[in-house]
Amino acid sequence: MLQSFLHSLVESNALWLIWAAVGVLILGFCILFASVVLGDSDEPLYNAASATRRDDDGSMIV
Repeated sequence: MLQSFLHSLVESNALWLIWAAVGVLILGFCILFASVVLGDSDEPLYNAASATRRDDDGSMIV
């Protein structure tokens, strides 16, 4: 039964959609995991970037 289901997916070209959805989910979990891990770090790179944005009170010239 599973083999016939997979065969019908291949014939209808829907298998690549399933793999794309799985890839997007995996990428989303990786981004979420990285943001949780890096959000608690005290590295100066992230602190300097946020401090620069807070101290920038200058007007924007467009």
